[in-house]
Amino acid sequence: MYEVAGRTKPDDGLAGWLERLPKVELHLHLEGSMSVDTVRALTERHDVDPSPVWPNGFPQAFSFDGFPHFATQFFYGLTLLRSGDDLVTIIDDLGATLAAQQVRYAEVTTTAYTHFLARDDRPGMSQIEYRDGLNQGRRLAAERGVELGWVIDIPRDIETPDEEVTIKYLEGSNTPDGLVAIGLGGYEVGFPAAPYATHFGRARALGLHSVPHAGETKGADSVRSAIVDLGAERIGHGVRCLEDQDLVHLIGERGIMLEVCPTSNLLLGVVDEIGKHPLPTLREAGIRVCVNTDDPGWFATDLLRELTIASKHLGFDRPSHQAMQVDAVGASFAPDEVKRRILEELAGWEGKPLGPAVVVKSQTQVESELIRYYDAEAERRASLSTEGQRAAGRERVLAEVLPRPPARLLDLGPGPGRDSKALGDAGYEVVGLDLSLENVRACAGLGFPALTGSTVQLPFVDGAFDAVWSMSVLMHVTDAAISEALAEIGRVLRPGGVAIIGSWGGRDQSEQLASSRVDVDRNFSRRSDPVWKRMLSEHIGEIEYYETWPHPDDGDWFYQWAEVRKR
Repeated sequence: MYEVAGRTKPDDGLAGWLERLPKVELHLHLEGSMSVDTVRALTERHDVDPSPVWPNGFPQAFSFDGFPHFATQFFYGLTLLRSGDDLVTIIDDLGATLAAQQVRYAEVTTTAYTHFLARDDRPGMSQIEYRDGLNQGRRLAAERGVELGWVIDIPRDIETPDEEVTIKYLEGSNTPDGLVAIGLGGYEVGFPAAPYATHFGRARALGLHSVPHAGETKGADSVRSAIVDLGAERIGHGVRCLEDQDLVHLIGERGIMLEVCPTSNLLLGVVDEIGKHPLPTLREAGIRVCVNTDDPGWFATDLLRELTIASKHLGFDRPSHQAMQVDAVGASFAPDEVKRRILEELAGWEGKPLGPAVVVKSQTQVESELIRYYDAEAERRASLSTEGQRAAGRERVLAEVLPRPPARLLDLGPGPGRDSKALGDAGYEVVGLDLSLENVRACAGLGFPALTGSTVQLPFVDGAFDAVWSMSVLMHVTDAAISEALAEIGRVLRPGGVAIIGSWGGRDQSEQLASSRVDVDRNFSRRSDPVWKRMLSEHIGEIEYYETWPHPDDGDWFYQWAEVRKR
């Protein structure tokens, strides 16, 4: 289909290998999975006149001259989905296609808003009918061996930020089984991401992940906003991030995966030639990528075809494909047992093991899980007290190290606010910043301000604080993001200010530890004393005091107490 030169490689038996390869797909629209035959059948089922969209008669194949023209046809298809039975029909068709492609798990985006919307004196679908249709279709897919996770997105060019239809639905009791994330779709031009920041914050508080579209019809600024304003853990498309090398570095450092869709990018004019698609350039820049179909029915493609394009025109070989599938599993929001099953299958694929099946999580994924844990644990942790060497250290710092009150102090990760209250009672102007909304509310109940936010993106101006206090927080920051988090602490400290940092360490090791009380794994990235001292010195300043003491129940863990003066 594509006549291009440059990266094309001869077929060396890869086609059959790719066909059998276990796969996952992370960027796939349910409403975009309808083929020409399905759209024609639904048109006849509901006795709809297609001539306003196709004046010359129903097409043999869909074609577009850009995103707006595509959107017109796409939304015609949406109008044909009028009942739960219609949803079951297209999900079952999709499940059959995915099963034939050896797809083991797929995260499928669906746009609830468009189904609830009334049209032409016809009421919209009820929330319950929508939920039941998704659930039944998901069960049918599971019977075919395909696990589905749902992403419900906000159509930015239709649903204005003040409508709140989608976020209120997500906060309600009629959401489908397998719901994993909130997305932001639609035309980027004229519809920026930032106005939806509150919606995404509320969704993350529910435990949902953030996977907005960006960098498809707009440039690097759109991608940056998706990360900064929406807390994106993956980006739908994102290929135009290459217009800003600082952004490329940020995406790579945070481990954010781009869900790349080559045929979609070609047909909608994001790229002019498939052989010039930036997928290889993204990989060479150290960015995590996976290959997807986007709207396979409308684009007459499937995952096998997209992977074949990556091989034939973009230089992907067997190890590249195998490694990319492993990475896609790690970036997915599949249940752990599903991940383990697929990774084990991939690790031994055709007798070519990839090494340990380790799921590498991005910092934004880690933070989403921490939010769930600490929101659930907030009430219990508020009843605890700070004792022993940490309490003694705090009193010494108050007496000997901190500037005299009323200095301005940031408590980074205050939890329920025990240290913040003690610091505030001593006369300091304390501001807290925590991932957990429940912790922030606990701090407010103690009488001092706190914000929700990330350690790697502090919402304060340079030099805003005389001191930073951070206890048992940085151990949850991934190795890929720890330099950024320490640099942020250094940035918001005034020259000569001091950072008091406590973290569990002992040796250089990252692991996911389960909780006996909350069904979530927490990331613990420990650092040895030499490594931790080097990082503190490099990113903040001079270490004036450093002390360690062992965990009372595990001699392999040591608490690392550091007092660092900004240069």
